[in-house]
Amino acid sequence: VNPTQGKFVPVTDNFSTVNSLNHENWYSNNVNNDDFEFRTDGSNGHSGGNCVKMDNYGNLFKTQDELLTTTYDLSIFSSVNISFKTAYAQANGSDVTRFTMFISKDCGETWTPRWAAIGPNLASAPMTSSSFVPSGNSDWKTSQVSNLSGNVLTQNSQIKFVFENNNGNNLYFDDFRITGTYTKTAQLKAPYDGAVSRPN
Repeated sequence: VNPTQGKFVPVTDNFSTVNSLNHENWYSNNVNNDDFEFRTDGSNGHSGGNCVKMDNYGNLFKTQDELLTTTYDLSIFSSVNISFKTAYAQANGSDVTRFTMFISKDCGETWTPRWAAIGPNLASAPMTSSSFVPSGNSDWKTSQVSNLSGNVLTQNSQIKFVFENNNGNNLYFDDFRITGTYTKTAQLKAPYDGAVSRPN
């Protein structure tokens, strides 16, 4: 159960403390309940440590998998930037696998797409027909979603990444960051807004 008062931001997560999914801050949803899903990887991260891997090599079907964050309190920001690193190699020329980032303003009840990459736009390394493993930092690239604002910046905002396989390979995910421009309004962090039965 995610907190209705989201976790404090800014946040940087290189998955150094994430040894398995599901985790306090990250969890996966194997939509098709198959052998292909998001898992932790202890040795192929951008800096050589932990990362999250979408274990997809050999998947011959059009399937969907989700990687979700906990909730974050983005209401302290007037504008938000979200960045992350991915490593991906197309399995073949017909690989049009899609990776999409969604944001929710209501703890995951509804989702709005804010970024997507598909096929060659997703790729950061040369095409390979074998099981892709990044050989070094040159096989990674950084993506950024800038200047998020408005009603998506709530006390229980949540991020979701969706991997839609279409003749694809493995994908690696690392160095997730949320930063932003603070609002000029003071924020009461505890007790949270609307809290009841609290001593003076």
